[in-house]
Amino acid sequence: MADKDVTENEIVAMLFDRDQRALEIIAEQYGALMRRCAMRVLNDSRDAEECVNDAYRALWEAIPPKKPESLANYAAGIAKNLAYARLREKTAQKRGGGATDAELSEMIPGGDPVDESVDIWEIRRVLTDFLAGLSKRDRMIFVSRYVRDLPVREISDCLGISESAVKSALLRARKKLSRRLAKEKIWL
Repeated sequence: MADKDVTENEIVAMLFDRDQRALEIIAEQYGALMRRCAMRVLNDSRDAEECVNDAYRALWEAIPPKKPESLANYAAGIAKNLAYARLREKTAQKRGGGATDAELSEMIPGGDPVDESVDIWEIRRVLTDFLAGLSKRDRMIFVSRYVRDLPVREISDCLGISESAVKSALLRARKKLSRRLAKEKIWL
């Protein structure tokens, strides 16, 4: 059977069996997709290729235990996430870092979890609910700043609003998240 005839389920099974040939098949079948995803973010072929190589290692480490529904989407997502991480790293070096510690500390009142055993899935649930409760614009602003680590000026340019409007939306969101974390007894 040619490598192109190997199904996603078979490749995942090979990864579960720790058969390194699975990585060669992934490179053949999904390498171009992974490179395109990384290139869209980075626009630098060397950096994109490094992200793809890192993605192969990440796939090897993630499967097992993970068993993705779509290996193509999973592999492309890993490559894209690694590319975004590399882009954040490069832009943070250029502009002296992203979100300030002061901004981030506003969201975590007191800075200490109520209980060290707070489940990460509980925190994730609260953050997901919090983001769902924001308007589409405010959610885009919040994610752009604190997930993608974009500077305020870039966010305002992308959304066609003033920098002060972005800063106000971020301040309101930080205060709202802080209250939510305290209410859920995740942080004091």
